[in-house]
Amino acid sequence: MNKFKRIDQARSSQNLRVLDRLSRDPEWEVRAGVARNPNTPVEILNKLSREMAEDESWRVRMEVAGNPGTPIDTLVFLSKETLSGRGYVYANLGKNPNTPLDILDRFSRGDDSHTCGCIASNPSASPDILDRLSRYDNFTVREKVAKNHQAPLDILDRLGQDNNSSVRSGVAGNPSTSAETLVMLSKDEDGYVREDLDKNPKWRATWGKKHLVDVMLYAERWLLRSVLDK
Repeated sequence: MNKFKRIDQARSSQNLRVLDRLSRDPEWEVRAGVARNPNTPVEILNKLSREMAEDESWRVRMEVAGNPGTPIDTLVFLSKETLSGRGYVYANLGKNPNTPLDILDRFSRGDDSHTCGCIASNPSASPDILDRLSRYDNFTVREKVAKNHQAPLDILDRLGQDNNSSVRSGVAGNPSTSAETLVMLSKDEDGYVREDLDKNPKWRATWGKKHLVDVMLYAERWLLRSVLDK
């Protein structure tokens, strides 16, 4: 079987014997496929997390770090990575919803915008972590906070007034954003912000109610004028 077929099998197989065999494959791409497979057993993930056999082995550990099936003790082990490619390992830990909060908190205080961006999009990130990242200098990190459905309302309200249109677009498309902020963004000067707003199901519901209220108020004023004219 050629390498590319083995990679496909490594990424999708549910057969434990096959996964065990492929986890020892000489090609790192195949082992990385096993490492990212959600069906891979804990024992194999633990073994792959400690792989240091070659220059590209960090790619295997990176996939273990991002696998939602990786046990907590292995995630903690990987958070202490000091080898080449550790930034990519940390970034995948930042994405993983099972990564312990103390690790996410520690990484969110660093200056690696890629890792911080991954944490900003993590649904398990705490409000304190999201608040810190919502003030990050790099707008792409703030944009990912703005798109996070778990971000608190006060953070989304503040980011809705961000000076970067990509951040405001993230808020506009987030169904967790308050109706008041959505109404404010409907008047945004940037067309892309309004375009993302129109895709937001909450805005469609909010706009429908607002339109109904406007029609009712118009009808009420029209009736009042009709009565007064008589």
